[in-house]
Amino acid sequence: MTDSAAEVFVGKVGIAGPGHAADLDILRQSPAPNEIVWATLLVRDAHQVEQFVCDELGFPRATMANLRGSRLRSGLVSTESRFGFMFAALDMNDRLETVAVFFDGQRLITVVRERVTLLEESFKVWLSDPDGLGRDIGTLLARLLSEMANDLEPVFEAFHERIEDFEEESLKLGGDNPGKALKERRTLLLLRRKIAPMRDNVRALARRKEMLGAQVIEQLRDLGDRMNHLVDEIDIGREMVREVVDAEMSMTSNRLNQIMRKMTVITSVLAVATLVASNYGMNFEVMPELAWIAGYPFAITLMLGLSGLTLWLFKRNGYF
Repeated sequence: MTDSAAEVFVGKVGIAGPGHAADLDILRQSPAPNEIVWATLLVRDAHQVEQFVCDELGFPRATMANLRGSRLRSGLVSTESRFGFMFAALDMNDRLETVAVFFDGQRLITVVRERVTLLEESFKVWLSDPDGLGRDIGTLLARLLSEMANDLEPVFEAFHERIEDFEEESLKLGGDNPGKALKERRTLLLLRRKIAPMRDNVRALARRKEMLGAQVIEQLRDLGDRMNHLVDEIDIGREMVREVVDAEMSMTSNRLNQIMRKMTVITSVLAVATLVASNYGMNFEVMPELAWIAGYPFAITLMLGLSGLTLWLFKRNGYF
């Protein structure tokens, strides 16, 4: 893999002392028994990175294919004793960026297509103070995933606040913008499609007792519970948006009913007046009112009287 294929951060940590930056070639070699290696690759040429990670290092190709397609799918994929799965973290624009995670007994590789600040900062902290994130692959993996999940929680809180503000705005506007509610609901659906596989992958890792150890498994189970809580938060948000949509549709329907009631009153009043006018517009030879000097005032009075009676009847029955 050439230098132009990816921006690379590689470090190694032993059983004591701080970590050290290392060359990419260390991934091709077997680390010392008490050493672990973590590399973060920011992809520029996906084909070269895939050849390096999958062909040279032997990690699962399916995980790399998911990253190329920006697909966050469930499943812990393995090739012999090497594993790969998908996760997500916030990029520099606070958007969810898919992260391909590969690991074996002594190597951890995280691959991204956009710069993820959390990974870069965590890498620097790990090199200066390895005990914070861990000196073994299991602990490092569990704590790194936990940091990425923690980074998502403020986003969810802000999203719920936005839904509440949107709900108040919708009630003030009287449901004039149902399209916005439907857009928010779709956003939540897309978000759930990303978070749910993350939860499933953490649970899949938590079943690897023989590989990660009891303490790491406990950490992963706690993380799985937190991820499940995030999924529940999304479902609550979707339910809130659905209620807003229902309320907007109900308000729109009520307004339409009010308009139709008014149109019914107007049509009925005009129909009565039209009935009188059309009666005197018939071409009969014998129609005494036509020769009557008070015939015209009588017809006008009759139309007004019947129209007024119709309005009174509608008013009495609560139409307006």
